[in-house]
Amino acid sequence: MAQTQDIELLMNSPEELIAKYGHLIDKVVLQYIDHGIFMDSDYEAVRIEIDRRLPDQIKYLVRKEENEVYVKTLLVKATQTVCNYFEDRLLLANKDSEIILKYTNRLHYHINRYVSRNLLKYSDVDDVAQTVREKLLIKLQKGQLEQFKGDSLFSTFIYRVIDNLVKDAVKSRNTGKAKLDRAEIKQDKADNVSLFSKVSNKLELEKLSTLYVRLLGLLKESDKVKLSLCFKILYHLELSIDDVAPLGLAEEDQLELLSVFGSRQAKDLKESEIWERLNVFINKAENKLTSAGNLWKWFVRQRNRVIVKLLYLHFVTDKQVPVIKKMTEKEEFILSKLADRQVSKLADEWLCAVMVHFYQRK
Repeated sequence: MAQTQDIELLMNSPEELIAKYGHLIDKVVLQYIDHGIFMDSDYEAVRIEIDRRLPDQIKYLVRKEENEVYVKTLLVKATQTVCNYFEDRLLLANKDSEIILKYTNRLHYHINRYVSRNLLKYSDVDDVAQTVREKLLIKLQKGQLEQFKGDSLFSTFIYRVIDNLVKDAVKSRNTGKAKLDRAEIKQDKADNVSLFSKVSNKLELEKLSTLYVRLLGLLKESDKVKLSLCFKILYHLELSIDDVAPLGLAEEDQLELLSVFGSRQAKDLKESEIWERLNVFINKAENKLTSAGNLWKWFVRQRNRVIVKLLYLHFVTDKQVPVIKKMTEKEEFILSKLADRQVSKLADEWLCAVMVHFYQRK
């Protein structure tokens, strides 16, 4: 009943809907102020921007969602989008390089797509990323990033710019125009690099995603939901109500979770803070009182199992191999290599590319 009324308000009297859920809007805005993204003096200007943009943004999200979602859940998400837009305008006006960091936090994973398609060497990823950041900084200082249409989202514009810069940088390397300026990787580390670059090139991301679905089938439903949520939060993927609803939390807790991890400031959290905050919601969902450390250990075990199983399945793609929980001897060998910090970092970047493709295609 309330959902129907909210939709009617959204379509016929959006200002009443905004007034009805003003406390939720304020909660989101105050989070941005508490994290130092906005000043207290920005509050009125932010609210004016929200009142102007929020109705169209919520309507867009309602049309986008295939499943029925509470309007006030989408209202929180839309408010975060408008706050991000306002932040972008502030950063652009001050030519603040923070905006470059904001939109290149997953640049390596984007570039790795070219590695998986054999268009770029893994050893060149850092150089391409640095080239892209430098060119973005130049565009920022010259005011070229302010050329997007004011009524559109800056995020849409900047991602298109980044994509073009990455394409140009990759093309430049493939035609020999760019100069490499990196120390050679030591042989013992080079072996580890080749392991993941070779394996990630062997199958398309679509095939890897299919294999991941088979691995998820080994888990009980509650663990499947929890693992997916952990991956999406750690890799800064977009959260929706469909991700948190299966936890069985109260509606207010669901909105709080989306507010905490669906906002811009979530990307600034230290990993330890992510686990601390996420653990609060997991404990509520499971009616337990365990530490954030235990949640982290559980995730690392599951993450390593996914990495190992995917790698092993890569090597035996020509055979019909049953997917089982127990580790084989070959899988134990791959697992032992993850103890090396450098290998673990490479594996995590490789896995992130798979997760980004899997969850964004859904």
